[in-house]
Amino acid sequence: METEIKIIQESLNQYKNRQAVLNYYEDEELVQRDGLDFEIIHVTDAEIQFLIGDKIKEAIDLSKYKTFERSNEFFKNYFELKNGVNILRIYFP
Repeated sequence: METEIKIIQESLNQYKNRQAVLNYYEDEELVQRDGLDFEIIHVTDAEIQFLIGDKIKEAIDLSKYKTFERSNEFFKNYFELKNGVNILRIYFP
């Protein structure tokens, strides 16, 4: 998992002072969509944290997902966390 954490860090640390859209899917059906502004992304062994100052605006529990990958299928700044039929797509507009 340490290698996976490094890949997530390297992929997401470049995004600063912008917006993110989080699309949660179950069996290919969109079940939740969240949009947020953030200053930095901090990746720990357990979470992806979107922060403004010292305050966590949103945290994604990495234990809920088995894989992380960049997806070029939709947009350039698109990433997917997957666990079977459960998918979280993170997009930076």
